[in-house]
Amino acid sequence: MKTRTGYDIWENEYYIPMGFSYDYYVTRSQYESLAETQRELLMLKAIVLEDEDAAQYAGSLEHITDPSTLTYTEDAYLQDCLDRRETSCASFSRDNGGFSAPQRAVKNGWCSSASPMRMVGAPRSTGSLRKSSRSMWASWR
Repeated sequence: MKTRTGYDIWENEYYIPMGFSYDYYVTRSQYESLAETQRELLMLKAIVLEDEDAAQYAGSLEHITDPSTLTYTEDAYLQDCLDRRETSCASFSRDNGGFSAPQRAVKNGWCSSASPMRMVGAPRSTGSLRKSSRSMWASWR
């Protein structure tokens, strides 16, 4: 912590980046079967796919068959934040249509935005998943 002009400045060493990729998925029904306190932590480990869409992505992502057996501790949370940072976007730029962010992932996975973006005067955003590789581009339009 630093103090400048009477204000305390804190650095979050475990921030969750704007965009990152996933290697694992769970289905919506698996997600909804967890306690609400575990759901947000699960989304740091795996993307949530609609049950009817899961088969379509089964070859690209590894399915977590029982998310209730995962570790949901503070240490696991901190490690998951660091893991997401490793697959985060290398840069970020926006325009009136949304944003683009080249991915720095070194292996294939699926990218998602950590936060939907709505700009004043722009139509409601619709997210899209895109397969990632070294030159992957995430988009939110």
